[in-house]
Amino acid sequence: MSLKLSLKYQMDMTKGAPADRKLYYVLTRVSSRLDLEKLCDAIASRSTASR
Repeated sequence: MSLKLSLKYQMDMTKGAPADRKLYYVLTRVSSRLDLEKLCDAIASRSTASR
């Protein structure tokens, strides 16, 4: 599974910040959902934890 990322920015509204300063944030997007059974299988296949 891979994560889908998007970059968002907004103006810095803190006191004393330059007028053109921007703050950048990375947002993740959900690409699919897992039920409990699939989640247990995924964890078990990638770690030493058993199902």
